This record gives sequence, structure tokens and C-alpha cells, in this order.
Amino acid sequence: MINVESEESESTYKINYWIMVASWIVLGPTWVITGTYFQHYIRGLGGSDVIISLVASISTLILAFARIIGGYLADTVGRKAIILPLTFVLAFINLIYFIAWSWEIVLIAVIINNIILLYQPALDAILADSISKEKRGVGYGLSNFLVGILSPVSTFLAIYLVSKYGVVEGVRIGYLISFGLTLSAGFLRIKLKETVKPIQVKKLSFKHFIGEYTGSLHIIRERLPGYLLLLIMFNAIIGLTVLTPIYVTYYLGFGEEIWGYYSFISGMLGWILAIPLGFLVDKVGRKFGLFISVASLMASNFVLFMMHTLPKDVILLFGVGLIGGISWTAWSSAASALWADLVPKSVRGRISAITNLLGSISYTISGIFGGIIYHSLGAEIPFLWSAIISILALGVLISMTPETRAKKLMNNKDYIW
Repeated sequence: MINVESEESESTYKINYWIMVASWIVLGPTWVITGTYFQHYIRGLGGSDVIISLVASISTLILAFARIIGGYLADTVGRKAIILPLTFVLAFINLIYFIAWSWEIVLIAVIINNIILLYQPALDAILADSISKEKRGVGYGLSNFLVGILSPVSTFLAIYLVSKYGVVEGVRIGYLISFGLTLSAGFLRIKLKETVKPIQVKKLSFKHFIGEYTGSLHIIRERLPGYLLLLIMFNAIIGLTVLTPIYVTYYLGFGEEIWGYYSFISGMLGWILAIPLGFLVDKVGRKFGLFISVASLMASNFVLFMMHTLPKDVILLFGVGLIGGISWTAWSSAASALWADLVPKSVRGRISAITNLLGSISYTISGIFGGIIYHSLGAEIPFLWSAIISILALGVLISMTPETRAKKLMNNKDYIW
């Protein structure tokens, strides 16, 4: 490889880990405050349910291709070199969302936002660089736990803002808060240490770009086929149910406030279980965590499908939220740990970009189909399809996905870097 690992001390990696976690703790409330009612915000600005689905699909696709550039830069220019400036740029994108007077302006903000998020492969890479192999499940679980510390307060703030000021004005205030918090996260990231040696600027070229990605594709083909297929299927499941907030709020008739509490309950359980699930991912295995994730997702989607035939039951809905919280937390720890085990440090930026590109394409296509199915066949049908795909995904997990937890790593040199 042209790019080589820098010889940083263990203390540098610890510093990076805690800086990233601290910055995400600051950023966490922004995702909750603005994300809880984002689809409702588009609807309040004149967007239909189809438009909401389309915005989600377009944003995901743009982000996927932006990551390709970001992955190359993360491995060549450096992780910190792109994370730091783009965090500050991202802060100002919140002001576009704040002033949006129509869903078209929101779409413009989403496009710009997701281009700026090309730094995501660098985030993935610098965090993976900073966690030892034998502690990856706990490392990712701990980060998820700490990042979620402010989620309960943030969710209640989102509910309060929407209840007091209405959806549109309440979300606008949320974006102002997000602007300030994102700036603060940028200042925290100034202290990050670089974990790869940047290559010489004169070597950066389109030919070099193609060559680096060609090499990365060979690694993916050799090491990640099972993981990649599972990732594609998982994103298809999520994409099909992209209109869950609209389905729960309007189709099932629970209303905006109950949706806020649903989000709170889901996030709260995921937060509580972040460290225990991370521990199990290290001790029992990555596949165990992934099994919990996919099985929980299957169960929650099937219940959501059935709820259109049942009397409106808030307790049942909150139960679905609890199951969904388990799914996302288990996936985050197990999939991240498995990916870091399988991918060499020097190509993590590029491979993050490629795998996320394929996952995003899957999400985009399924999101478009989910929106069409929602309106043409029935709002509940996407949830049934998602449950069926989950069953297939469990088959892929069992038959094609490798186990790479620390005990296995010591016995298989293919997974040691």
C-alpha cells in the first residue's frame, strides 16, 4: 500500500477515542431534537408522503457517493484533515434547515448536508483505529452508551418544542440549537491526533484514486462477502419502513406526541443495553449480536404490520419501540466490531465508503419501493415485506457471515493486522 500506518502511541488512540465520544455526546441531542420530527417537518412544509420517501432516498444516495471521495481522502490526506473543517461547515447547514420555507429548500439543505458528510468514512476509520481488537464490542457499546446519555432529555425537548410551538416552528428552534452544538463539537475535535501518515500531495490523482479503490475491492471480495450481503439486506429492511414515523403518527392514528414517546422508549432501551450488548459481542461473538439485531427487527416489523388489524394499543406500540431499540443497538456494536476485525487499518476509509455505498443504494431503492407500496398496496405492506427479508437475512448470517471475536482472532492469522 502507498499509505502506511503512523506509529502513534497507545495514549494517542485513547485520546482520539474519548474526543470522538465527547464530540458525539455534544452532537447526540442534535440528531434527536431535529430527527424525531424531521418527516413531520417536511410534511408541515408541504411535502407529501411520497416526497418524504423521495427525500430520504435521494439524501442517502448522495451521501453514499460522497463517501467514495471521503473514503479516499481519509486514507490518503488523513482522518483529522477532513473531519475537522467539515464539522464546522456542517454546523452552518443547520441554518438552511432553519430558514426553509418549503420542502424544496429542505431538499437543498439535505443535498448539501450529505455532500459535507463525505467525512463519515474518516469517522468510522478513526474510531476503529482507536479500539483494540479484543475490546471492540465493548468499545463500540460504550461509545453508543455515552453518546446516548442526553437522548432522554433531548427527546423530551423535541416533544416540548413541537407541543408548544407546533411542528414547523418547533423543529426550526431545534435546528438553531443544533447549530450551536455542532460548532461546539468542532472545537472539541481540534484536539484529535492523526492516525495515518498523509501521502505526498503530488501523488494524489485520478489514476491513484482508481488504483487505491481497485485494491480495496480485492479485499472486500476476499474478506467481506457475507458481511456485505447482510449489510445490503439490513439496509433494504430499514429502507422499506422509512415511513414508520408517518405510519405510526397518522395511519395508525397515535399522533405526534405518542410518536415522540415511542422514539424516546426505543432510544432509551437501546442506550441502557449498549454496554451489555457490547460485552456479549466480545464474549459470545459478533454473529450473536447480529442475530439479536435482525431477529428483533423482524419481530418489531411484523407486529407493526399486524397493528392495523388490532385496536389502538399504546402499550403494544411502546413494546414494539423497545424491541426496535434492541435491534439498532445490537447492530451498531456487532456490525461495527465485525467490520473493524475484517478490514485492515490502511484501507478502512475506502472500504467504509464502498460498503456504505452499497448499503445506501439498497436503502435508496427499497425506500422508493417502500413509498410506492405504502400508497399503492397499503401502508402496512412494507412492514410485512421487511419481516420476510429479515428471515432471509438470518439465513445469510448463519451460513455466510464469519465469526471474528477475539478468541477466533488469535487462532486465525487472516484476521490479524
